[in-house]
Amino acid sequence: MNDSEFEKFVEDSYKFMHEAISSCNNSWDFQSYQRWDMSQDTGLLTFSEGPNNPIICKVQIIGTYQSTINYWRWSWANESIDDYLKVNMEKVRQFGIDNEIYEISTGAWEVVTKTTHGQ
Repeated sequence: MNDSEFEKFVEDSYKFMHEAISSCNNSWDFQSYQRWDMSQDTGLLTFSEGPNNPIICKVQIIGTYQSTINYWRWSWANESIDDYLKVNMEKVRQFGIDNEIYEISTGAWEVVTKTTHGQ
């Protein structure tokens, strides 16, 4: 994947993510809830303190971000995340390998304001 293809991939991914969040919020109104909690023990995300009953859903952990050092680590490279919470992440990692996308194929990387593909 060259740089322009990567930039389009990132742009399309952000667009898809924002549309998915909007669609979920239109269906569930989860953004009106004041609190959310995620249990690694149960694999459940709970939205509470909202206008209706709590919303409870199963989750998969994509990765973790440390804002103090601008550092991203994929869940597949994080031994502290239980395997059942990252079952689909090997597909993501393989996509990164197959398409030579450093930010996806490496376990962790420093996040910069604008990602420089392949560096």
